[in-house]
Amino acid sequence: MPFTLRPQAVFQAKLTNSAICSLRFNREKSALASMCIAFVSLHRAKVVITGLAVSCATCCETNTLAHREQSPLSHRVASTSWASDKARWSPLEPRQSPPENAPDALSLHSLDLQAPNATVMLAPPLATPVESDSNLPVPGSQSEPNARPPMPPSAFALTPTGTLPLVPGRRAVVGPFGLVVSVNALATQIGVECLKAGGNAVDAAIAVGFALAVTHPSAGNLGGGGFALVRNSTGETYALDFRESSPAALDKERFVAMIKAGGEGADSVGIPGTVAGLFALSKQFGKLPMAGLIEPARKLAELGHRVERREADAIAVSWPKLKAITFAKKRYGRNDGHPRSLGSVVRLPELATTLAAIQSQGEAGFYDGDVALSIEQALRPNSQVTTEDLKRYRATWRRPLRFPYRSLVVTTMPPPSAGGVALMSGLLQLAQTDPSHIRMNSVERGHLLLEIIRRAQVDRLYSVVDPDTLSGDKNAQKLAQWLTPDRWAKRAPINPYKASRNDEVTKESSAAHESDQTTHFAVVDATGMAVSLTTTLSSGFGSKIITRTGIVLNNSLASFSGIGENRPAPYKRTVSSMAPTLIEDNSGLKLVLGTPGGDTIPSTLLQIINLIVDYGQSLDDAVDAPRIHQSILRRANARYESRRPLPNAWRVELSRMGHHFVTPTSVMGHANSIAIVDGKPYGYVDPREGGLALGLQEPSP
Repeated sequence: MPFTLRPQAVFQAKLTNSAICSLRFNREKSALASMCIAFVSLHRAKVVITGLAVSCATCCETNTLAHREQSPLSHRVASTSWASDKARWSPLEPRQSPPENAPDALSLHSLDLQAPNATVMLAPPLATPVESDSNLPVPGSQSEPNARPPMPPSAFALTPTGTLPLVPGRRAVVGPFGLVVSVNALATQIGVECLKAGGNAVDAAIAVGFALAVTHPSAGNLGGGGFALVRNSTGETYALDFRESSPAALDKERFVAMIKAGGEGADSVGIPGTVAGLFALSKQFGKLPMAGLIEPARKLAELGHRVERREADAIAVSWPKLKAITFAKKRYGRNDGHPRSLGSVVRLPELATTLAAIQSQGEAGFYDGDVALSIEQALRPNSQVTTEDLKRYRATWRRPLRFPYRSLVVTTMPPPSAGGVALMSGLLQLAQTDPSHIRMNSVERGHLLLEIIRRAQVDRLYSVVDPDTLSGDKNAQKLAQWLTPDRWAKRAPINPYKASRNDEVTKESSAAHESDQTTHFAVVDATGMAVSLTTTLSSGFGSKIITRTGIVLNNSLASFSGIGENRPAPYKRTVSSMAPTLIEDNSGLKLVLGTPGGDTIPSTLLQIINLIVDYGQSLDDAVDAPRIHQSILRRANARYESRRPLPNAWRVELSRMGHHFVTPTSVMGHANSIAIVDGKPYGYVDPREGGLALGLQEPSP
């Protein structure tokens, strides 16, 4: 079923990117463009746009524009207020002067979901869930995985008993008939258009995933992997693992050499899982043809798109290495040798051809034939990944982790997600405390969080492994251990007045480094179906290898460790901190969460959940709040954000208690989130990286 971006749509939008400060509609292109102006021109149809909020991730400014329809040809700004996006615990406070030098931005081509010359079939209905692990692959094998999502009765034995009084916040965006939140405005609108065309949340997520491979190439991908949670309209939740896997020829000596050389290059590339994952989602839950869902991404690759702020920053950061790659220099560079900047046009015809092959051939268009050969060729002369490895790859359905927090139920990603395990560890520790005795903006809370995160990081780094390499009994033993509420209270109790030493909580001293260059997006449709999906290339632009077919390849094998259980082995999933997460109360789904950020992913989610559930913070304030993190890999290992710094008095007191702070990182995470309030989804884009939350205001035809 075709759909086109059209100005007739009635919707509500939230843009958070310095590249986008207002909206303009173009009749000829049927496109959404953004410019730093306070005027919206309508060439054809009337449009209602309300509550448009904009924040600039670079200049740290936020503005709110309330538009009222004046005529078929124009909108005037009824009111404008600018707010400082400085870091503090309290909500943003308004001031009157706008940011200077706001840049030009992107335009969006008219996109149609009808793929030309493609023969497609609708996905079959979801099969009856199984109740055992009999359809899981043999441990260590990449043979046939479970084709159906496993969901035993015990998976839903937990029932939330309490009510979460959620407040979305004034900067959140409502979507009564569906909502999409992602790092890229083009990808988000493609997802919403998919909902308008009658697609469900999974269809929209698939369309967003393919689009991000074009518009957010540092993390969005075809050559990487990820995790997804899907909650259907009847409340059943499924977890899909499409994390990259190691090749059969993985050589441990070459692995050690790759790590010493920086964790990039040909020997860092794992078997990509993203394409298999998106097809697995469609097969089980999709309504619309896959070829149509891929078509907007193919058109963006063929016709080009204007670079948004986040993409421009990512290209610039990686340019010293990218410029040495012929493909990258040609497609992401300018004639003067500099990287393409904000507002410039990027065309990717090779990637468009690859997407067309996937449209017409399905998964085989990626995992077999010329595209697969191009991956092997890009890794020569001694490629460990072969075309046979690619043919063997399958995405795997797994039982989600479900556990109680207060009177709610949290669902997150199971192993090989170490982030899901760390989040569970942190929340179960936090549940042993009484928030009424700890003020939200207190040093005591900061100390408690750092100590809980310290212990959760031990679980993340040293206890999680690809579950297919363990027996069922061993996996069950690990789960029982993680779910023991007072485990850490007995093993390494927290001193309320003094920071723990790392050697007091673990004897291990090293592990693999995990990059924070990942991306997360969330979708909820009119039926209540929700998708929380996190995907990655591991580092920004992964291995820094791009195939002749336009695929940026991951460096996920660098996520293996030289110690502990997460050691490299053939056909083994690499552990990841990605942790898409859902929270339910006794009325149903309440929060759809997730974030990039490498090792900080579980600590970011822990703090957002703590602020919302325990302190009644609104969604937008909880996402905006400053974040802290505690590593266990170095002595000076507590971190905070430079753009949202802790009060100096906090740092002084926490340092006195024994916490060692390193130079702050600019930001931690990018928690694009959705809250369900009174049956309606409200979306909020984390202003740290920008993006777009777009809500559908009218039912699809």
